[in-house]
Amino acid sequence: MEKYKNYNIYVWECSFYLMDDDGNEVLNDDGTVKLFEADVDCSYVAESIEVEDLEEYTDPDNARLKRDNDKLKSLLYNLVDSSDCDTPLEYRTKHFKMALREAQEHLLS
Repeated sequence: MEKYKNYNIYVWECSFYLMDDDGNEVLNDDGTVKLFEADVDCSYVAESIEVEDLEEYTDPDNARLKRDNDKLKSLLYNLVDSSDCDTPLEYRTKHFKMALREAQEHLLS
């Protein structure tokens, strides 16, 4: 990113999504995450980003796959976390089943 060192960072567009306390996103009928927009100034987001933090956005499908991979990592972490031996077995089993169901639903979407 050396070639961009003399440039400033700005926000091009900003999308939002909704998630409940259990980590379930609001979905469209086709199973994709429902995106929202708001007429607000999001320029402050760029204030905490350095040029070195940026990755060139060239392929929307690759960006989607990266988000999917991040989501799967989170779901797998929940599966591993559900095996915590300090947690009562009944809760671990319930948590494990819920995390596994979420991972399956995500893979099938």
